[in-house]
Amino acid sequence: FDTGQRVTIHGLTSDKARAYNGMSGFVASPLDSKTGRYGVKLEGRDHTLAVKPDNLDPESLDPRKLRFGLGDRVACNCSNEGWERGKVVQLLYSEMGSVHPYQVLLDNGRYIFAPADDDDLIRRPSDAPVEDKS
Repeated sequence: FDTGQRVTIHGLTSDKARAYNGMSGFVASPLDSKTGRYGVKLEGRDHTLAVKPDNLDPESLDPRKLRFGLGDRVACNCSNEGWERGKVVQLLYSEMGSVHPYQVLLDNGRYIFAPADDDDLIRRPSDAPVEDKS
């Protein structure tokens, strides 16, 4: 699985983990060679789960389920640079064999993609933290 790929969890059997079966999210960290698990960030949850590849199914992106449309103003989490404003310029953007929900043209002129349709990565500008860039 690629980082940012949407997945559904299945086949978990422990009492605690069974509750996660059927939940969707995205691969947040690559396969850990020591544990043999991916880090998976579930929709609407703050934490990341460590899940074996056999317990993950890839999801295809459905443009009808995306939260933003072409031309929508968004804020993107650009890691070290913080939240940057921009607009959606392409849905289901493909790069190097992976499909991402959005390509965004940032107000600073840079093009980026959102690897998943998740509030931790892309949201309405009014919901993003205000950052002091001075």
